[in-house]
Amino acid sequence: MKQLIISAVVIFSIASSRADLSGQESIEEIMTNVGVVVYTRGESNGTLDAKWSHSTNGSGTGRLTGGPSGEFAGNYRAIYFDDHGKEKFSLDLNVQNKGDHYDLIWSMMGETVSIGIGTVVSGTLVVGYSFVDVKWLRRP
Repeated sequence: MKQLIISAVVIFSIASSRADLSGQESIEEIMTNVGVVVYTRGESNGTLDAKWSHSTNGSGTGRLTGGPSGEFAGNYRAIYFDDHGKEKFSLDLNVQNKGDHYDLIWSMMGETVSIGIGTVVSGTLVVGYSFVDVKWLRRP
C-alpha cells in the first residue's frame, strides 16, 4: 500500500509540473504522458525486473541487465514488453543516486527518450516517468 501511495505522489508530481494552473485543462489532458515503473532486483547479479504502466502507452514488464550488483544506481540495458510479451522498447537506462531520490534517463542511440524520478520503497525502486517527445507515444 505504501508503494502505491508513493507511486501516486510521483505521478501527480510529474503531471502537476505539466499542468496549466489556470484550470483550463481536464485531468485527461494533463495525464496523457505519465507513467510509473517499479523495479525489483532480479535473480542474477546486476539485473532488475520491471513492471510498468503508462497513461497512453499501455503496460507491461521489463528486464534490465548489465547493472551493478546490489544497488540501483548504474547503467543498464533495458528491454520492455507489453502485456502480451511483445517487445515494446529496447533502451539504455542511466540511474543516478541523488541522495534523497534517484534520477533516471532512458535513451536510444544517444537520444533521450524518457526522464524520471524515483525512490526506494521496501527494497524496490518506484519511479514516475514521462516521455520527452510525443513521437514516443505513437510507438506501436
